[in-house]
Amino acid sequence: MNKKTLVITSSIAFFVFSQAYALIAYAGKIDPLLTYLAEQSIGEGAQLYAGKGVFKAVSITRGGVPSLKVIIKTSDPEATKATIEGLGGSVGVSINEFITAYVPADAVEKLADAKEVEYIEAARPLRAKMDYARNSGISNVVDVQDEYQGEGVLIGIIDSGVDCSHEDFGGRVIYYYFGDTYEQPQATECRRFVSMASDRGLHGTHVAGIAAGGDEKYTGVAPKAEIIAVQLKEGTSDEVIDGLDHIFGIADRLKRPVVVNLSLGTSLGAHDGTSLLEQSIAGYLKGSEGRILTCASGNENTNPNDKDIYGLGGLHASVSIKEGDGDIGYRAHVRDNGAMQTTVDVWLKKGGRCNLEVAVYDQGDNEITHVGPVEVGKKDSGKKNGITVNVDFSEGENPNNGMQHGLVTLGFSASTDPTKYSYDLIFRNNGGCEGHVWLYPDSTAENIFEKGVSAGTGKDYTYKDGDSDYMITIPATTPECITVASFSARNVYKDKNGQDEYQNVYDGPANGTGTGEGELSLFSSRGPGAGEGNRQKPDIAAPGEPIISTRSSVSGSVSSAILGDDKHIKLEGTSMAAPFVAGIAALMLEKDGCLTYSDAMDILKRTAYKDAYTGSNLPDYGWGYGKVDAKKALDMVEASGCVPDNSKGGGSGCAIVERESDKRGLEGLILFILIFLSISLLVRRRARTKGASSGAQS
Repeated sequence: MNKKTLVITSSIAFFVFSQAYALIAYAGKIDPLLTYLAEQSIGEGAQLYAGKGVFKAVSITRGGVPSLKVIIKTSDPEATKATIEGLGGSVGVSINEFITAYVPADAVEKLADAKEVEYIEAARPLRAKMDYARNSGISNVVDVQDEYQGEGVLIGIIDSGVDCSHEDFGGRVIYYYFGDTYEQPQATECRRFVSMASDRGLHGTHVAGIAAGGDEKYTGVAPKAEIIAVQLKEGTSDEVIDGLDHIFGIADRLKRPVVVNLSLGTSLGAHDGTSLLEQSIAGYLKGSEGRILTCASGNENTNPNDKDIYGLGGLHASVSIKEGDGDIGYRAHVRDNGAMQTTVDVWLKKGGRCNLEVAVYDQGDNEITHVGPVEVGKKDSGKKNGITVNVDFSEGENPNNGMQHGLVTLGFSASTDPTKYSYDLIFRNNGGCEGHVWLYPDSTAENIFEKGVSAGTGKDYTYKDGDSDYMITIPATTPECITVASFSARNVYKDKNGQDEYQNVYDGPANGTGTGEGELSLFSSRGPGAGEGNRQKPDIAAPGEPIISTRSSVSGSVSSAILGDDKHIKLEGTSMAAPFVAGIAALMLEKDGCLTYSDAMDILKRTAYKDAYTGSNLPDYGWGYGKVDAKKALDMVEASGCVPDNSKGGGSGCAIVERESDKRGLEGLILFILIFLSISLLVRRRARTKGASSGAQS
């Protein structure tokens, strides 16, 4: 081979591999849920599913044009902002490599074409995870409040709104963000804001009262802390990023330490810390000081007192199929007869060789329709009897974690009762696969994987059970967030009429959960976090039921059985446990304003206590490291007059996070160079061999 041939051959090799590398670099940039929402928003789904399921908070109409709320990861934020605006969209906030935005439904692919855009994720709908608990022997908060009450510390509440007119807050809600920023908001403004929330501020006001309420009887944990309230509009993940940027920005300007509470979450995602929401949160906390974040673990555990004609497994299913095993299936059904759409989120490890299939059955176990099997990298759909099934397995390698991502959606017409049907999620084995599946809406009252299902006639796959493992909701799966489980502080409390009400009686007059005093709440989500190594979550447990706290003044009439008095209401949930720990974190920041999130997490874990209910084998995936102990935690914090300074980072003072996509891009480039050099070397060797052979023959 002469030099000219060598150059041509090498050039062809370079072209082929460079084009292949380019295809890899630009593939898989759009979240499958976003693809589905874009297609449905432009088509009939905009009318059929408006306000339902994932559409309730994600598909928005702005100026008559269907638009989608998204989170974007980009290597050049300024260029991406210009592209968004050029496509008719609007930019929310920009933090490091992340941008929140509205994007026209028909412009999503054009945005993905921008070379600097790495991934576009649909904003996920988030749900709320809904006195005595301060006492010695439960959390020991009263033992430290003589000295520390959160003075000088800010508490951020990102929720359904806070009724700042309530006397428990005493003018300590110093900023209110609801589209615009209001400094020292007036009582009339706050009541107007919360009256626009779907729950009229009931959840957010209650949460704020637990963390910082100042009532003499129903005292919050940090009653002298000042509050920054962020009221969510649609309640989606992009709004959380906007809220964090707002809160941390104010804290930086005031040079004050701050703890932010998130009593909300979603089961849409890989639960491994890699969603764009989780990465954004990490960016705000890593390398910072005087910033702490508490998250509710979720209320997604299946309550054993809940009964159905079916065996109730849970909202999660583990997939583990080895090469040579038979096919497996999971039976699921919708429990809410008003539901019009349900979603199954599938995440399998890289390299899996399974195909997805969905079969829908009536109550007589007669097949109505089925879609698939669908191979990795493809999608399919079908429609029959008012039921539309979409199976999207096109994301063969998610750029954030390398996993195979499948999304199954079932839509029901207005005349179709979804509770009259069940469906099987089937994994056809072509060489084995492993991973996890989650249902959305993520409430066992609405969705469920069954257990104990026996194979019916004609089924060529084996049924596996659903469960309640890996059910810590996002963003509580974020490693940097202090994730809080719930336990019951007592069996009995007094209502507004002085009557005994029983929290340990399931579904009684007080809406009790059936959890006994001191026990882990039956609803409290179990871990671990998904991903390599089964990450430990939750981190800590705190009182989450029955909690009497501040009641929104516009929340409407309720049963007297759940009222402490007319201005205080009893609720339960990990939503109530998380702000309890947020209040303790505020006391810790009062003692040392430069405490980091990792310092606070380490102290809370090390000082958590064990008892007969937690057992001694901790940490585990229910209790975390045990029950929170405020006194021991405060004792471990060294007093300091340090003032936090986060001015060196990006955004509102946050550290720059190393991007996994950068690592993968570099690895891909190195691989390409090695392949190119290997081919060039092989071509050269062959040329030399041929030349030597020709010389010998001559």
